[in-house]
Amino acid sequence: LNMVSKLPKKIGDSLMMVVDFEAEANKLSEVKGKVYLEGDNIRLAEVISAYLPLDISMKSGSIDMKLWSQWQQAKLVSIKTDAQIKQGLFVRKGKGNVVVNHLDTQFNWAFNDSQWQLDINRFLLDSSEQGKKSSQKWPDIILSLAEVNANASTPLHLKMCAKQIDLAEVTKLIQFF
Repeated sequence: LNMVSKLPKKIGDSLMMVVDFEAEANKLSEVKGKVYLEGDNIRLAEVISAYLPLDISMKSGSIDMKLWSQWQQAKLVSIKTDAQIKQGLFVRKGKGNVVVNHLDTQFNWAFNDSQWQLDINRFLLDSSEQGKKSSQKWPDIILSLAEVNANASTPLHLKMCAKQIDLAEVTKLIQFF
């Protein structure tokens, strides 16, 4: 299935989707395949605000993105995303705002043997405080996070390997969450 669509202006400019799934008609739980999405100038506030965690809302911003996903047994098993967010404003009650002038990111997420891993290969953030004209370019963040010993009866345990991270800068961002 291939689709290219102009979007309503309220949502964005365009979306392309390529879906390549296969399964027997009587065994849909065994669907496997790939999905590719490419979006241009998608207005995130209109699309994702209702799905953000921790009382976070997005008031403005757009994204250009390319997303590749793999599916096995009708379940998502991996995602690779290359995205640029522009002019984003995230708000959390009691925590203030995060203004994203520009975020250029590339990450991979995979789920294997009941555990997930997230590899952030690029995270270039240019942000500013709301109402100020000066901006801050953050050092690139390159890191991996993985779930360790996934078990429904135990608390979540994570391991992190950071190839490049400025903890002082990241601490400022973590306070928002």
